[in-house]
Parts: sequence; C-alpha cells; structure tokens
Amino acid sequence: MVFLPTSPRPVQRTIHALALAAALALSLVAPVTAAVQPAGYVPREQRNGAMKYWEAWAMLPADLSKKISDVDWDALKGSTEWDKLPESFKALQDEPVESVANAIENAAGYPRCNFELQWEDGVMTLMPHLSRMRAGARLMRVAARMDLAHGKADAAAHRTAIIFKTARDTSQDPVLISSLVGIAIADLAMSEVEAEIESGKLTAAAKRELLDALRAVNTQDPMNTRASIQGERDAFIPWIAKQMQTEETLKSLRELANIESGVKKEDADAYFGKLDKPKFDSDLKRIDTAYAELLTLWDKPDAKNELDAFSKKIDSGDYGTLARFFLPSIGNAKAAQDKFKKRLADTIDKVEKAPVGK
Repeated sequence: MVFLPTSPRPVQRTIHALALAAALALSLVAPVTAAVQPAGYVPREQRNGAMKYWEAWAMLPADLSKKISDVDWDALKGSTEWDKLPESFKALQDEPVESVANAIENAAGYPRCNFELQWEDGVMTLMPHLSRMRAGARLMRVAARMDLAHGKADAAAHRTAIIFKTARDTSQDPVLISSLVGIAIADLAMSEVEAEIESGKLTAAAKRELLDALRAVNTQDPMNTRASIQGERDAFIPWIAKQMQTEETLKSLRELANIESGVKKEDADAYFGKLDKPKFDSDLKRIDTAYAELLTLWDKPDAKNELDAFSKKIDSGDYGTLARFFLPSIGNAKAAQDKFKKRLADTIDKVEKAPVGK
C-alpha cells in the first residue's frame, strides 16, 4: 500500500522528490551533456597562446618588471641557497612573481602562438611584444631561482623549461629581430640550467624535463634564424615596391633610410628624390637576387666568412642601392646562431652527464 498525503503541497513535494531521484539515477549511467557556451566561444585547443601572454603581461606591474630587470645575475651565479641570496632578491618574494609566472606558464601551454602582427606595414610593423617576452622570461628565471633556493628542484626545472617554450614562441615571427630575441631568451634559460646543475639539487625528474625542453629546440635552424631571413624577403620586397608608387610614400622611404640604416642624407635624397620606375624595378630585382644568394651562402660550411664577404659586396653597391640601404648585416646573425647552436649542444651534454640527487 502506498500512502498518499491528503494535502496538495505534500503531494507536490513528493513528486519533486521522485523526479530528482530519477534524474540522479539517470546521471549515473547517462553521459553528461556539455555545458552550453556563449557565441564566439573558442575551445582551448584552438586558442592562440599570444592572447594569453598579453593577459599575463597585464598582471606584471611596471615597477616589478624594473626590479627584475635590475637583478645582477652575475653576482647571483652561485647563489642557490635562500640564506645566501641578497635581501633585494629575497624581497621579490613579496611581489606577485608567482601569479605572473603561473599566467606565463598557462600562455606557454598553448600549442599555437601567433601575435598576428600587421606585416603589410613592412619594416614599419610594430612589435611591442618582444620587450614583454624578454621581461616575462626574466620573471620566470626569478621564479625558478626562488624555487631552487627553497629546495624545489622539480619546480625550478619546470619554470626553466617554460622559458625555453617562450623563446620558441618568440621566434615564430618571420623576421630576424624575433629570432635574435628568441636566442637571447633561450640563452637566459641555459644560464639557469647551469645554475641548477651546479646546485647539486638536480633530481631525475628535473633532469628529464630540462632535457626535453632543450631537445625541443630545432637544431637545424635554431630559433628560425634562416627562416626569418626568408620571411623578411617575402614581407619586405612587396612592401617597398608598394612604397615606390607615389611621391609621399617615397618621402617615408627616404626618412627610413636615414633613420634605420644610417645612410647619408644626401644619398637618400638623391635616390628617393623622384619617381623613377625603371631604376626602382631594376633595384627590386637586384635586392631579391641578393636575398636568394644570402640564403644559399647561409647553408655553406664556411658561411660566416662567405657572408662577411657578401656584406662587403652589398656595401659596395654590387646588388644595387636598395640592398645597400636596407639589407641587414647577416654575418652577425649567422655568428649569433652558430654560437647559440654550440651552447645548446654543450648544455644538453652537461645535463646528460649531470648527477642527480635523491
């Protein structure tokens, strides 16, 4: 016999209770329906990590960034114990280092990172993210050293591994300056790897994570230096061709030649003084040829010396005036990449041979 309350309200409560029980029972066997998301929602796997870096940098106060920039890492080289760190460094623990570091880690966790710059602006493209990527990397190093000094070797190695990822994300831009900044950030990370090895605190897990981060760097073209030269060729030549169409845009090129390249004012005024389509078309072909030869020389065994000789030909006007005005000195970039490539190999070797503690 089932007892039914005589008043309507108890009956209603009983029905609600039975319905809730049935729903709970079904939830044990039926799949949960995904939450409805608002229009424009982008799933995590499709998001752009660049947006998350900007969110992290918004959390970094300017005064903290300045304090971190002022850290004397040469003086700190052997300081991996908390009581041996200077008070100025210890004071950073009271700043939001941890929260910003976590936000940077989140940004670095996205497989895709594209700052979506306005490459149609040619050499005038604004790149405000580069200085912030360096500032973020310096903060991550501070966070790593704090963890190491507190005896948290695994956490320190993880922070350092994140720095390598930020270096790789930086070098995704198809221009040389981004590649060189990526190299500088990775160099910073390798210095911290050496400190972690020398501390004697390296664990097996920390060693594995550092090796994974180091080996993730493309050794064929570290930080995409060669690819960035091709990228500049693809972006710059069409842009400069467009700038040679009117007197007004010629004026901007003349000013750029003076400011960016150190070209004598009288030379820039003479070359860009008036529209001369045949001359411009000829020089555009010659600078394209220069880029093609540069990329060929880059892959040669004695590339540095060959590129230095190539630069002298550029300066002599062998590839036309545009190349003399705007083609960067590539020998220094090649030397920077070669130096980085060697240090990368040496650092991997050091980590592989490093003893681990318990």
